[in-house]
Amino acid sequence: MMKMMTAIVRTTDLKKVEAALLSAGIKGLTISKVKGIGEEKAFLEQDLVAHVKFELIVPAEEAERLTQVIVDAAWTGCAGDGIISVLPVETFIKIREK
Repeated sequence: MMKMMTAIVRTTDLKKVEAALLSAGIKGLTISKVKGIGEEKAFLEQDLVAHVKFELIVPAEEAERLTQVIVDAAWTGCAGDGIISVLPVETFIKIREK
């Protein structure tokens, strides 16, 4: 069973989170620039804030450990530290392997 992990963190934490994941043995991930707003502000009261989104597909038994790796790298204790979601992957296909 595989899990899809999505983490949205501050742009200032990009290098820390990336380095932590690579040190933890991650061999592949996707990083995207995203904009959004968190629950601490009403949508119309503030411009969207730039963040970074990490997406990883990992073995289910690794998801909890890697969640902690991300938390440890991105945590400041302040609003806006980010979010992590972990979802089951129903299908996973490496295209080159058909």
